[in-house]
Amino acid sequence: SGSVVFPVAHGSTLRVAMHAPKNLVANIDVERLPSYEQLQKGWLKAVEQAGYVIVPEGAVAPLVARLRSDALILSGYEIEDWAIGAGGDCANDPVAYILTLQELLRMGEKLTGELTHIRVDHAARLAQCVETLLKDNKKASILPWDVERALFAAQFVFARMGEDRAADDVAAAQLRLSGAAEPPNVMPTDIRAIAWVEEKMVAVQRDGSVQIFGRGIPRLWLGANLECHRVSAGPLHTVSFGIRWHGEKPALLWEVAGPAGVKLSAGLCDPTWSSIESTGETLLLGFV
Repeated sequence: SGSVVFPVAHGSTLRVAMHAPKNLVANIDVERLPSYEQLQKGWLKAVEQAGYVIVPEGAVAPLVARLRSDALILSGYEIEDWAIGAGGDCANDPVAYILTLQELLRMGEKLTGELTHIRVDHAARLAQCVETLLKDNKKASILPWDVERALFAAQFVFARMGEDRAADDVAAAQLRLSGAAEPPNVMPTDIRAIAWVEEKMVAVQRDGSVQIFGRGIPRLWLGANLECHRVSAGPLHTVSFGIRWHGEKPALLWEVAGPAGVKLSAGLCDPTWSSIESTGETLLLGFV
């Protein structure tokens, strides 16, 4: 058995008939199988459970959905088979592996189960990956942006696995590293693409605060309505917000889910603004 790919042009329909072996009694009620609309909605519900964004670039949402779908499918295979996105290689790429674990947990997948080795395997591999990243970047003058995101993701995963001490150790080690570089202008094509988009919109800081468009709103997005729904801001919080425009100034409406007290700021969008309120709205200065 195996998979078969049929290229289908836009607007076309493909019908497939499967021949059952003679020694196998077919007992499939085709009418009870989900329709393609139901199947599509099920996948979208799973991938959007991890949060989603609405931005002008039409390629962003489909890529994020595809990467998360790949992660869900490949999670049942050995890590050596986790090739998520173009060039993805979780077996030999600590950053990709850690980011993938975080996405799986955000989509409701579990790293624990009746087979206790599942948690032990991931916990041990995660610890090894974190150790590798810390060692490789100990003397770096600028920490790569994706390593910074991976270390935050590792804290998220450890906390969700009940390994709070390990999460605290990663946070303490991260504080001893140099500051992180800005994400590149071009969106990656592997699992880093999700971190890339969210880093621009909702960036967790080492002090536990969260910056909304802390590096400024990308120029291609200026004037467009922007939305962010349930994006992770640590193991206990998610952030949602919308941007609407009043002339050249962005109006921000936000909501933080989780324990109260998380500090929000707007970085380059408005260095004068911050809030610890769970919900609210404000008019930001925009670019200085």
